[in-house]
Amino acid sequence: MEDHDYAGERVDSSQPKKKKREKPSDETAMESILKAVTEMKAALDRQSEKLDTQTEFLRKFETRVEANTVAIKENNDNIVLLQQKVNELQKENKCLKEEVADVARYKRRWNLRLNGLPEKDGEDIRERVIGVLTRVVPMSVERLRDVVDVVHRLGKRGIQQHLTTLRAQLSCSLCREWSETKSGKDPKMQMCVRKCTFTSKKTFPGRIERRAPSCGHSFKMREDVVRERS
Repeated sequence: MEDHDYAGERVDSSQPKKKKREKPSDETAMESILKAVTEMKAALDRQSEKLDTQTEFLRKFETRVEANTVAIKENNDNIVLLQQKVNELQKENKCLKEEVADVARYKRRWNLRLNGLPEKDGEDIRERVIGVLTRVVPMSVERLRDVVDVVHRLGKRGIQQHLTTLRAQLSCSLCREWSETKSGKDPKMQMCVRKCTFTSKKTFPGRIERRAPSCGHSFKMREDVVRERS
Protein backbone atom coordinates (compact mmCIF):
# COMPACT_ATOMS: atom_id res chain seq x y z
CA MET A 1 0.00 0.00 0.00
CA GLU A 2 1.05 3.48 -0.71
CA ASP A 3 1.13 6.00 2.00
CA HIS A 4 -0.40 9.40 1.31
CA ASP A 5 0.46 12.46 3.14
CA TYR A 6 -2.49 14.71 3.43
CA ALA A 7 -1.25 16.72 6.31
CA GLY A 8 0.54 19.23 4.22
CA GLU A 9 -2.48 20.10 2.04
CA ARG A 10 -5.39 22.32 3.16
CA VAL A 11 -8.73 21.75 1.57
CA ASP A 12 -10.83 24.88 0.95
CA SER A 13 -14.34 23.92 1.94
CA SER A 14 -15.91 27.39 1.80
CA GLN A 15 -18.72 28.04 -0.84
CA PRO A 16 -18.21 30.66 -3.57
CA LYS A 17 -19.72 34.04 -2.87
CA LYS A 18 -22.78 35.18 -4.92
CA LYS A 19 -22.49 38.28 -6.99
CA LYS A 20 -24.86 41.04 -5.99
CA ARG A 21 -27.35 42.33 -8.67
CA GLU A 22 -26.63 45.77 -9.75
CA LYS A 23 -29.61 48.09 -9.32
CA PRO A 24 -30.48 50.08 -12.46
CA SER A 25 -30.02 53.71 -12.23
CA ASP A 26 -32.96 56.10 -12.08
CA GLU A 27 -32.23 57.40 -15.57
CA THR A 28 -32.43 53.94 -17.11
CA ALA A 29 -35.72 53.24 -15.32
CA MET A 30 -37.25 56.47 -16.55
CA GLU A 31 -36.22 55.70 -20.12
CA SER A 32 -37.85 52.27 -19.93
CA ILE A 33 -41.07 53.70 -18.51
CA LEU A 34 -41.12 56.47 -21.10
CA LYS A 35 -40.59 53.95 -23.89
CA ALA A 36 -43.46 51.77 -22.64
CA VAL A 37 -45.76 54.78 -22.34
CA THR A 38 -44.82 55.91 -25.84
CA GLU A 39 -45.60 52.48 -27.27
CA MET A 40 -48.96 52.37 -25.46
CA LYS A 41 -49.80 55.85 -26.71
CA ALA A 42 -48.94 54.85 -30.28
CA ALA A 43 -51.14 51.76 -29.97
CA LEU A 44 -53.99 53.88 -28.59
CA ASP A 45 -53.55 56.35 -31.43
CA ARG A 46 -53.78 53.53 -33.96
CA GLN A 47 -56.93 52.21 -32.29
CA SER A 48 -58.36 55.72 -32.25
CA GLU A 49 -57.70 56.09 -35.98
CA LYS A 50 -59.41 52.77 -36.64
CA LEU A 51 -62.38 53.86 -34.56
CA ASP A 52 -62.56 57.15 -36.44
CA THR A 53 -62.47 55.29 -39.76
CA GLN A 54 -65.20 52.89 -38.65
CA THR A 55 -67.26 55.78 -37.29
CA GLU A 56 -66.99 57.60 -40.62
CA PHE A 57 -67.91 54.42 -42.48
CA LEU A 58 -70.96 53.91 -40.25
CA ARG A 59 -71.96 57.55 -40.74
CA LYS A 60 -71.79 57.15 -44.53
CA PHE A 61 -73.66 53.85 -44.31
CA GLU A 62 -76.37 55.51 -42.24
CA THR A 63 -76.63 58.29 -44.82
CA ARG A 64 -77.02 55.73 -47.60
CA VAL A 65 -79.65 53.84 -45.64
CA GLU A 66 -81.62 57.05 -45.12
CA ALA A 67 -81.34 57.89 -48.83
CA ASN A 68 -82.47 54.38 -49.77
CA THR A 69 -85.39 54.65 -47.37
CA VAL A 70 -86.49 57.90 -49.00
CA ALA A 71 -86.05 56.41 -52.49
CA ILE A 72 -88.02 53.29 -51.55
CA LYS A 73 -90.86 55.44 -50.23
CA GLU A 74 -90.88 57.49 -53.44
CA ASN A 75 -90.83 54.32 -55.54
CA ASN A 76 -93.72 52.86 -53.57
CA ASP A 77 -95.71 56.07 -54.09
CA ASN A 78 -94.89 56.01 -57.80
CA ILE A 79 -95.92 52.35 -58.02
CA VAL A 80 -99.28 53.19 -56.46
CA LEU A 81 -99.78 56.06 -58.93
CA LEU A 82 -98.72 53.87 -61.85
CA GLN A 83 -101.09 51.13 -60.76
CA GLN A 84 -103.93 53.63 -60.66
CA LYS A 85 -102.91 54.90 -64.10
CA VAL A 86 -102.74 51.34 -65.44
CA ASN A 87 -106.22 50.62 -64.10
CA GLU A 88 -107.54 53.77 -65.77
CA LEU A 89 -105.82 52.87 -69.05
CA GLN A 90 -107.20 49.33 -68.90
CA LYS A 91 -110.72 50.67 -68.43
CA GLU A 92 -110.19 53.18 -71.23
CA ASN A 93 -108.73 50.47 -73.47
CA LYS A 94 -111.71 48.23 -72.78
CA CYS A 95 -114.12 51.04 -73.66
CA LEU A 96 -112.19 51.84 -76.83
CA LYS A 97 -112.18 48.18 -77.88
CA GLU A 98 -115.92 48.00 -77.36
CA GLU A 99 -116.43 51.20 -79.36
CA VAL A 100 -114.19 49.94 -82.17
CA ALA A 101 -116.05 46.63 -82.17
CA ASP A 102 -119.37 48.48 -82.34
CA VAL A 103 -118.12 50.61 -85.23
CA ALA A 104 -116.82 47.52 -87.02
CA ARG A 105 -120.12 45.71 -86.51
CA TYR A 106 -122.04 48.74 -87.72
CA LYS A 107 -119.73 49.07 -90.73
CA ARG A 108 -120.19 45.40 -91.61
CA ARG A 109 -123.94 45.96 -91.71
CA TRP A 110 -123.32 48.08 -94.78
CA ASN A 111 -122.21 44.96 -96.65
CA LEU A 112 -124.18 42.58 -98.81
CA ARG A 113 -123.04 39.13 -99.82
CA LEU A 114 -124.09 37.62 -103.15
CA ASN A 115 -123.74 33.90 -103.73
CA GLY A 116 -124.13 32.13 -107.06
CA LEU A 117 -122.85 34.76 -109.49
CA PRO A 118 -120.23 32.94 -111.62
CA GLU A 119 -117.02 34.61 -112.68
CA LYS A 120 -116.41 35.76 -116.24
CA ASP A 121 -113.16 36.58 -117.99
CA GLY A 122 -112.39 40.29 -118.09
CA GLU A 123 -115.48 41.12 -116.04
CA ASP A 124 -116.16 44.43 -114.31
CA ILE A 125 -117.56 42.88 -111.18
CA ARG A 126 -118.78 46.17 -109.78
CA GLU A 127 -120.83 46.92 -112.89
CA ARG A 128 -122.21 43.36 -112.86
CA VAL A 129 -123.39 43.75 -109.28
CA ILE A 130 -124.89 47.14 -110.07
CA GLY A 131 -126.70 45.51 -112.99
CA VAL A 132 -128.13 42.87 -110.65
CA LEU A 133 -129.17 45.44 -108.06
CA THR A 134 -130.99 47.58 -110.64
CA ARG A 135 -133.48 44.71 -111.00
CA VAL A 136 -134.28 44.49 -107.28
CA VAL A 137 -133.54 47.95 -105.89
CA PRO A 138 -135.69 51.04 -106.55
CA MET A 139 -132.73 53.20 -107.54
CA SER A 140 -131.38 54.45 -110.79
CA VAL A 141 -128.11 53.16 -112.20
CA GLU A 142 -126.46 56.52 -111.53
CA ARG A 143 -127.55 56.42 -107.90
CA LEU A 144 -126.40 52.83 -107.50
CA ARG A 145 -122.97 53.76 -108.87
CA ASP A 146 -122.73 56.25 -106.02
CA VAL A 147 -124.09 53.78 -103.47
CA VAL A 148 -122.04 50.68 -104.35
CA ASP A 149 -118.56 51.41 -103.06
CA VAL A 150 -116.40 48.29 -103.29
CA VAL A 151 -117.16 44.86 -104.75
CA HIS A 152 -114.79 41.91 -104.63
CA ARG A 153 -114.96 38.16 -104.85
CA LEU A 154 -114.21 35.99 -101.84
CA GLY A 155 -111.94 32.97 -101.80
CA LYS A 156 -108.90 31.87 -103.76
CA ARG A 157 -108.62 31.69 -107.51
CA GLY A 158 -109.02 28.22 -108.90
CA ILE A 159 -111.77 27.27 -106.47
CA GLN A 160 -114.94 27.74 -108.48
CA GLN A 161 -117.20 27.38 -105.46
CA HIS A 162 -115.51 30.33 -103.75
CA LEU A 163 -115.37 32.53 -106.83
CA THR A 164 -119.16 32.61 -107.06
CA THR A 165 -119.34 34.52 -103.74
CA LEU A 166 -119.08 38.30 -103.73
CA ARG A 167 -119.13 41.02 -101.15
CA ALA A 168 -120.49 44.45 -101.95
CA GLN A 169 -119.85 47.34 -99.59
CA LEU A 170 -122.32 50.19 -99.73
CA SER A 171 -121.59 53.81 -98.96
CA CYS A 172 -124.07 53.98 -96.06
CA SER A 173 -126.38 51.72 -94.12
CA LEU A 174 -129.52 53.59 -95.18
CA CYS A 175 -128.91 52.60 -98.78
CA ARG A 176 -128.79 48.96 -97.77
CA GLU A 177 -132.17 48.93 -96.02
CA TRP A 178 -134.22 50.29 -98.98
CA SER A 179 -137.40 50.60 -96.91
CA GLU A 180 -138.97 52.69 -99.68
CA THR A 181 -139.27 49.60 -101.88
CA LYS A 182 -142.25 48.48 -99.85
CA SER A 183 -144.33 51.33 -101.25
CA GLY A 184 -143.02 51.10 -104.82
CA LYS A 185 -145.65 51.62 -107.53
CA ASP A 186 -144.02 49.38 -110.12
CA PRO A 187 -145.73 45.92 -109.93
CA LYS A 188 -142.57 44.21 -111.16
CA MET A 189 -140.58 46.00 -108.48
CA GLN A 190 -143.13 45.04 -105.81
CA MET A 191 -142.84 41.42 -106.93
CA CYS A 192 -139.07 41.62 -106.67
CA VAL A 193 -139.33 43.14 -103.21
CA ARG A 194 -141.61 40.33 -102.08
CA LYS A 195 -139.14 37.79 -103.41
CA CYS A 196 -135.93 39.51 -102.24
CA THR A 197 -136.51 41.66 -99.17
CA PHE A 198 -133.65 43.92 -98.07
CA THR A 199 -134.49 45.43 -94.70
CA SER A 200 -132.81 45.97 -91.37
CA LYS A 201 -131.27 43.11 -89.45
CA LYS A 202 -134.33 42.72 -87.22
CA THR A 203 -136.63 41.77 -90.10
CA PHE A 204 -134.00 40.35 -92.45
CA PRO A 205 -135.10 36.80 -93.35
CA GLY A 206 -131.55 35.43 -93.48
CA ARG A 207 -130.63 33.57 -96.65
CA ILE A 208 -132.83 34.36 -99.64
CA GLU A 209 -132.68 32.36 -102.85
CA ARG A 210 -134.73 33.80 -105.66
CA ARG A 211 -134.31 34.39 -109.37
CA ALA A 212 -134.01 38.08 -110.03
CA PRO A 213 -136.08 39.26 -113.02
CA SER A 214 -134.08 39.23 -116.25
CA CYS A 215 -130.93 38.46 -114.29
CA GLY A 216 -130.34 35.06 -115.81
CA HIS A 217 -128.82 33.59 -112.64
CA SER A 218 -130.22 32.13 -109.45
CA PHE A 219 -128.36 33.72 -106.56
CA LYS A 220 -128.58 34.40 -102.85
CA MET A 221 -128.30 37.87 -101.39
CA ARG A 222 -128.04 38.48 -97.68
CA GLU A 223 -126.64 40.81 -95.08
CA ASP A 224 -122.90 40.25 -94.65
CA VAL A 225 -121.79 40.87 -91.07
CA VAL A 226 -118.90 38.39 -91.13
CA ARG A 227 -115.72 39.83 -89.69
CA GLU A 228 -112.83 39.90 -92.13
CA ARG A 229 -109.73 38.01 -91.07
CA SER A 230 -106.61 40.07 -90.64
